[in-house]
Amino acid sequence: MSNAKVSSVGEDILKAAGEIAAYLRGEIAVECYEVEEDACRLMADRRKTETKHHKDGSLWATGTTRGGVLDGYWEWFRKDGTKMRSGHFTMGEQTGEWITYDKTGSVYKVTRY
Repeated sequence: MSNAKVSSVGEDILKAAGEIAAYLRGEIAVECYEVEEDACRLMADRRKTETKHHKDGSLWATGTTRGGVLDGYWEWFRKDGTKMRSGHFTMGEQTGEWITYDKTGSVYKVTRY
């Protein structure tokens, strides 16, 4: 094997190791899809912070997504700015403790998923 091929293989191994480490830290997701050889592919699909607004421009919701799917901590707000609800998603599924707040911002209800 030539030095160029060895170098290329070594670079591929280092890249894969870096992607696996990023996956374990929760920074990227694994996406499997059908291709000719039915292979799975590691997607560099990093978490993105999303911010949504009411029609009047006030903050409605903020949180993170991964691949366009809700993933991580999210908060929703009323038009007056008080927090309405908060909780975590894991790839689109509600998980853990979700809190609903009353109009004054005090905890009204806690739900566990």
